[in-house]
Amino acid sequence: MCCLRGRKDFGRYQAIFQTISPGGRLAAQGSRNQLYALFHSSDEIMALIRRLNFTLIPILVSLFLLLAPSDWKLTLQGFTQRFFLFPPGFLQRQISLLRDLRSERDRLEKELLALTLRKMGEENFLTAPDSFSSSLLRAEIVGRDNTLKTFLVIDKGKREGVEENQTALVKEGVVGRVLKAGQFFSLVETFYSPYLKISGVCKRTQERGVVRMKKEGIKEASLIFDYVEPDAQISPGDTILTSGEGGIFPKGLKIGIVKEIKPSRQVFLDILLRPSVPIKKISSLYLLTRKEKKERLDEKREMEKLLRELELKVPEFFKIR
Repeated sequence: MCCLRGRKDFGRYQAIFQTISPGGRLAAQGSRNQLYALFHSSDEIMALIRRLNFTLIPILVSLFLLLAPSDWKLTLQGFTQRFFLFPPGFLQRQISLLRDLRSERDRLEKELLALTLRKMGEENFLTAPDSFSSSLLRAEIVGRDNTLKTFLVIDKGKREGVEENQTALVKEGVVGRVLKAGQFFSLVETFYSPYLKISGVCKRTQERGVVRMKKEGIKEASLIFDYVEPDAQISPGDTILTSGEGGIFPKGLKIGIVKEIKPSRQVFLDILLRPSVPIKKISSLYLLTRKEKKERLDEKREMEKLLRELELKVPEFFKIR
């Protein structure tokens, strides 16, 4: 590379030398080897200067730091510390801010859900407001079944007060119930489970039925609103809520929207629902704890026991009526 560059420089300088000197042509031809040697040595000198620059810079900086006044040293030290400590400090502040925002979001979401439940309690709950109090426990979803939507594992258990048959919900509506409560984790059964049936009611017409999963052949199971009479005035777009019957789900929680009413030869209508809660997309949920006064709870259990006895004696019951 040095030789090639030297030849180019030699040609340029030779032309200049011929122009400015009357006897330049003869002198240039006679000193060709000297010019090559001169340019080759100049390349070595430039390379040496570059190496010296890299060596001299740290030396000069060190001398400056030794001879500089004390206030200059303090200023330079503070600037250096800020320069190197700014990225970690900035990252730590952003992480702390993110945690605060997440906590604030969870708090506001919980308050919104509590206000919604309180409003439903004033309008829909069968139990009087003065004898009913609800508490919400937030839980993160840490596991799912193969379908990703039928069973959910949450990070709360009996240690946090979780019990079986507690309602699991989000702000969009009902998710399911606690099927099994462990010491540290619990299993939630969602409305996609073929074993879970939820008593529902149409918000507009007050028609009652049962929300459950229905599987036909090899087709994917659908969420349906079953046991609805053919003369019911239900239309697509109607909202289906929990009716409060059954003792697990409180009244007024959204289950789904009527998507389609298929013609059916069965005794009841074939009503397909679009779930209000996208189970696959949620990452957390709330557990609703219902606490009633002991005397009301005992009376309720007594009435349920009487109802079961009447169901076993249906013929005799109709004869009495």
